[in-house]
Amino acid sequence: MIVQPVPVGPPSRARRLLRVAGAAVPLALLAGVVAFGILGARPEAPGPPAALSPAPAAAQLDATPAPASTPAVAVVRNTPHYPARVLGLPVRSVSEVLAARTAGETDGLVAISGHLGLRDLPETCRDARLGPYGAFCSRVGILAQTPWAADTGFAQLGPHLHPQFPVGVRVPFRVAEVARSGWAASAAVVIARFDDPRARRCVPVGRHCGEELVVERVAWVEGEDYPRTVTVDPAVTPDPGTAGSLAPAARKAASHLPEGSTPLLTALVRPGTITWMDPAMASVVADLDAGAVWYVRAVDDARMPSAIEWVLADPSGAALLRGSTPLAGG
Repeated sequence: MIVQPVPVGPPSRARRLLRVAGAAVPLALLAGVVAFGILGARPEAPGPPAALSPAPAAAQLDATPAPASTPAVAVVRNTPHYPARVLGLPVRSVSEVLAARTAGETDGLVAISGHLGLRDLPETCRDARLGPYGAFCSRVGILAQTPWAADTGFAQLGPHLHPQFPVGVRVPFRVAEVARSGWAASAAVVIARFDDPRARRCVPVGRHCGEELVVERVAWVEGEDYPRTVTVDPAVTPDPGTAGSLAPAARKAASHLPEGSTPLLTALVRPGTITWMDPAMASVVADLDAGAVWYVRAVDDARMPSAIEWVLADPSGAALLRGSTPLAGG
């Protein structure tokens, strides 16, 4: 058996000091850790939620008032993707058409792209079918190369035209709203012609001289073909029904056009209204005995059109008369 030696005498002074030191050091280390936790550097207190934190200066909105020349209504500056051709006609910008106009190269129909809106909406446009957007009134709009809104001044418009919309030609809702609600003008393509006998003459010292043209149809607006429904004279009685219910008869009336023609206008009207829409038709409808007729105007989109083709049909779509009206330069 192995027995470990055990001291029996009292420990020496040095040994007692070592023993006390051995017990004191761990206690001192523990106390130091606690003191550091209490008195040492504390972690930074969490700030307010990110959503409530003030935005950095670079991200704050500029409170500087806009220049007086800036329209109150924001307008989109992106260049629209206009179609290259509409009804067989090459689509040209306002600047291109104005240059062609100066060179004497705008005979007949032209397809023009730009930002379209009405500057005002006459009270006479209000009717029982379309409310303030009725088509049986005369309207004048602005077709500008660049975007604009209702409060844009003429000096800021840049290249522009003053298209006239004769009786019966429909105007898209959003185009009329420029005048009614101050909306920004819509990207559109119109089929129109200069030197149209239906045009209201310009004032010699006014803005319209050389810029007045008559619209046969708004053919495209904001990426969509237009119009998709027929036009109905609100004075036709009895009420002929909805545009949807009239569509079959309208298609039948248009079927009497020469092959390859595309309608510019399809309207159910009183014969007397046709002379209001186009005075050149006065002699044609003078002896027409009917309460209402389909009046279809069209162009041949397979070639550069030289005439307006037209058909008159009874309410069922059966043909009554057919003919054409030469265009200027045709």
